[in-house]
Amino acid sequence: MDAPAPITIGHGPSAVRLCVASAEAACHALAAEFSSATAAEPASEQPAAIVTHARFLEFCARQPGGRDAAAAVLAAFEDQYCRPSNAHILRAVDRLALADDDRSSVLRNYYVGRMAVPDESRGRHVALPKALAVFGGAVGGASGAECLELARELAGMYGPLVAEFLAAVSRFACDETQDVYIAHCYAHGLDMGAWITGTGPEPDPDYLNSPPVAMPLLGLVQLLRLVVLSRMAGLAVGQMVKQLEGKLPHTYTLLPPGHHVHTCHVC
Repeated sequence: MDAPAPITIGHGPSAVRLCVASAEAACHALAAEFSSATAAEPASEQPAAIVTHARFLEFCARQPGGRDAAAAVLAAFEDQYCRPSNAHILRAVDRLALADDDRSSVLRNYYVGRMAVPDESRGRHVALPKALAVFGGAVGGASGAECLELARELAGMYGPLVAEFLAAVSRFACDETQDVYIAHCYAHGLDMGAWITGTGPEPDPDYLNSPPVAMPLLGLVQLLRLVVLSRMAGLAVGQMVKQLEGKLPHTYTLLPPGHHVHTCHVC
């Protein structure tokens, strides 16, 4: 049997060729659509191959009926960038020394594709000790405004992993601030999701840095980290925290000491 014809994605010098093991017709059709959609981009911009490949993965994942194509493109992506050295996507990306914007783009698009693919077809989970290295430890000294920026970076880079959780936390926070005993502390509300995604006006730094607002923002950063780690490791949040008990230095803050994790359908 003849080997499948390589698929060309993108255009010009930045075009990438890849081979898929399944859904060939769908992949070829979507590759043509993707190349057409990106044809107007400046020719001077020549992204790394992994950036174009990840963008195409995200493109497939968002098309109606594109799940099979996304699964095939995901498998090709991991064969090329992860499996040669048995590396997780994080290590594979770091090895390429991409610019920050490209690194974020690759991770975001990779996880869009990964979340669109059925569980049995997804790539490997990262080992928990390796996942911990993603984050640098404590953020306890950060201001509310700095925590908001950290949360925005997490949501931008790992959006598919945290979007549902972020929406649920924002709804909860907004509801809680309606309490008559604390409503006076929240003149501009506490819609952290809207501030992060830009769908609502961001309050001024003085408001963000006020303790009633800064503390929830700090907690949000820690919880977003926890959700990202749990999804990377393929563990429920409660399982992961149990594995971490007594294994982290006291300066490594994911949750405050003594915090107990309860089962949550969002996590």
